Amino acid sequence: MANRNPLRTVREHFSRSSAKMAQVAGITEERLAGFEQGTALPPAETLDAISTDVGMDLRILRRMYVEGDA
Repeated sequence: MANRNPLRTVREHFSRSSAKMAQVAGITEERLAGFEQGTALPPAETLDAISTDVGMDLRILRRMYVEGDA
């Protein structure tokens, strides 16, 4: 997963389209694309919504960003 964006990795692993992931996160696809491209860091609310949708522990998703995989 080195050099992979955490959100893109999670989205692809759980077979979510960018449209679906953006919808559950309450953001636009353009904003999601920015997060996935690394031009912006997603706020905690976005990470929480995504982790809840896929059934993933929020701490794991947050750790992916802290450990520098973003």
